[in-house]
Amino acid sequence: MVRKLYRGILLLPVFLLAVVVMPLAMQACSEATQPEYFSQTYKIWVDSLTVTPSLAVGDTLEASFFGYVGPNDCHSFAGFSEKISEHRLELTLWTRYFRNVNEGCIWGTVYLLGEPYRYAPSTPGPLELVIHQPGGSTLTRTIQVEAPPGP
Repeated sequence: MVRKLYRGILLLPVFLLAVVVMPLAMQACSEATQPEYFSQTYKIWVDSLTVTPSLAVGDTLEASFFGYVGPNDCHSFAGFSEKISEHRLELTLWTRYFRNVNEGCIWGTVYLLGEPYRYAPSTPGPLELVIHQPGGSTLTRTIQVEAPPGP
């Protein structure tokens, strides 16, 4: 009987350690390694754009983009990435999802409502404007760039 009591007293600290201290230590560890925010960038689906069909070399091409950015206010327009060659302008529009882990997002769809992009072509001829979409598809427009009037 004394031996059983002695063994029970010895096992009590081990039991307390396993039941009380370990969960607290694991919680502290997981809280320390979690970031305070989550951020991700991805392509925007451009459903339409407005752009002038022609312009002269040296003039500024102005395009306005419309599309879906995200389902709530944690999404915002992040910018353009561009690839420019002599007769081709390739654009990708990006959205950024940013969320603080301690706060929620306000529901309400966020749209791209005429986001402007400007470019001054330097070579006459057709300029192909290619918009890269999610999933690998593209939206394409051709703009005629005319030589400047002669003297």
